Amino acid sequence: MRRRFSCSFRRRCRSLGAMLLGLASLVLIGCDAPTSAPVAAPSSTLPPGAVPVGGAPTAPGAAAASGTAPSEGEQAAGTSVVAGVGVGRNGHAYGNDPLTLPAATYWRAKEKIAFEIAIPHALQLYKANDIDGRGPETHEIFMREIVEANRIEMPKLPDGLHYRYDPQTEQLMVESDTNSP
Repeated sequence: MRRRFSCSFRRRCRSLGAMLLGLASLVLIGCDAPTSAPVAAPSSTLPPGAVPVGGAPTAPGAAAASGTAPSEGEQAAGTSVVAGVGVGRNGHAYGNDPLTLPAATYWRAKEKIAFEIAIPHALQLYKANDIDGRGPETHEIFMREIVEANRIEMPKLPDGLHYRYDPQTEQLMVESDTNSP
C-alpha cells in the first residue's frame, strides 16, 4: 500500500521549484549593471587590471604637463607592478557571460592562491627561520627558497613580462623585459 501525498505537499514542491528556478536565473543573469572598463596602464606591455607601483595609472606625458621631468626611478616604477590577481596570461579572454565566467574565475582563483596565500605564508615561514627575521636578499634566493622549496606554481605571464622580487619592500613584482637590470 502506497500512501499518496496530499495536495498541499505538491503545491509546496511546485512553489519551492519555482523559487529555486527564479533564484538560479537571478544568479546566472546577475543583478548589477555592467561596470566601466579600467583605466589603461601607461605601458602597453602591462596586463589588464594591473596597477603600477606608484599607485593609479597616469596618462603618458602627465609629468611633462606638470612641468617636472620624471626621474629614472619613476619611469622604472611606471612599468613595474606588484604581482597580484590579474597579471597572469590566462583568464583574460573569457569575459563575464554565464558560460565563460567559471573559467575566468578559476584562473583568478589560482592567481589569488599563489599571490595572496601561498607566497605570503612561505615568506612568513622564511622570516621566522631567519635569525634577523628578514626576507630573502636577492631574487634568486627568493625563487629558490620561497617558490621552488614550497612548490608554488607561479601563474604564467604574458610575453614581455617577468617576475622580480624586490628585497627592500619584500614584494614580488611583475615588470617588463625592457626594465631588467
